[in-house]
Amino acid sequence: MTRSALKTGRLLWYSILAFGLVIGLYGTAYMLQHGHEAAFNVTREIPWGILISSYEYFMAASAGLLLIANLGYVFGREEFKVLGRRALVLALFTMVAAFAIMAVEIAHPVRMVIYAILSPNLASPLMWVGLSYGAYGLFLVLQLAAVLLGRERALAALGVFGILASIAVLTNMGAILGVAKARPLWYGSFMPLYFAVSGVVSAAALLSVVAFFSDRISGVTEKANQGLKALGRFQGIALAILAVMVVWKLIPGLYGAPPGKYEATLALIEGPLAVNFWVFEIILGLVLPMGLLLGRDRCTPVAVMASGVMASMGVFAMRYDLIIAGQIVPVRKGVDGLVDGLLQYSPSSIEIALVVGASALCLLLYSLAERVLGLKNESF
Repeated sequence: MTRSALKTGRLLWYSILAFGLVIGLYGTAYMLQHGHEAAFNVTREIPWGILISSYEYFMAASAGLLLIANLGYVFGREEFKVLGRRALVLALFTMVAAFAIMAVEIAHPVRMVIYAILSPNLASPLMWVGLSYGAYGLFLVLQLAAVLLGRERALAALGVFGILASIAVLTNMGAILGVAKARPLWYGSFMPLYFAVSGVVSAAALLSVVAFFSDRISGVTEKANQGLKALGRFQGIALAILAVMVVWKLIPGLYGAPPGKYEATLALIEGPLAVNFWVFEIILGLVLPMGLLLGRDRCTPVAVMASGVMASMGVFAMRYDLIIAGQIVPVRKGVDGLVDGLLQYSPSSIEIALVVGASALCLLLYSLAERVLGLKNESF
């Protein structure tokens, strides 16, 4: 790529991200001026919308990225060490995006932190999520510091705790849904494992896209290509496991038509969420990426990147469908506004603007870090 083309491409890229950030800032200003009720389409019956599903997407991806980085640092896999710095930095900024979304979704985020410290409720799953976030953030920052200071031995030791913190984050996030007995689609021990696997898939997908385009800008090496191919093989296996889990998520919802769970499952496969489910979750998120990755000599850098783009979109839709499908079956009688027995939700323009802004913030911070910190093809 010529210097002139590179400069033009960067200018265009930063302009797009700046525009996305402005959209997010507008959404934030509108929400602060008019309040949550006017800005968001959530209701008493459906209190969680696209902001919660997007927050879960970014936070699960962040935890998955730390796990992938530590495949190299802890287990000594050289092909993953090449991706380590990028995985750690991307983990930090996807966490920032998740917290940015949560900050605008919660009416009083500062009050939440204060009372979590002053009067913690250890019986609440949300409390344990918060504690796991604290441990996760600590070890992520410590690992980043070890990388930047060149402390390889400390990095490997910290990575063990980073893996444990990542697993705690992913499983506790799933547990928030799994203990919700009033929401039959979510209830049960399946959710923590489902969150863990889908979080790893979203992490591998994001990292493959970022690594591919970053290498094309800074210069491709054989070592970088080998790392990308190894990530593609890992992603293909994770996608296959996730596909099996999606099948087994549906079967208990259909077999015997369990009340609440059956209606929510039908909403996914033939109801208002069917297009999302079949087009984005199944075809775009699972079938096409696995077709590109599974098989001898299929993991070319371009195939890995393309599958990463599709899988990222698929898991994002997966998070949205899970959150909404779990709530559109009414839990009390006499609810107004039902269509075919189901509640209705679609994200408002302000909710979408906030998701766009958080995504732009994540990518902008990462893009700046790529240039400032020198993340290309580091051995550790």
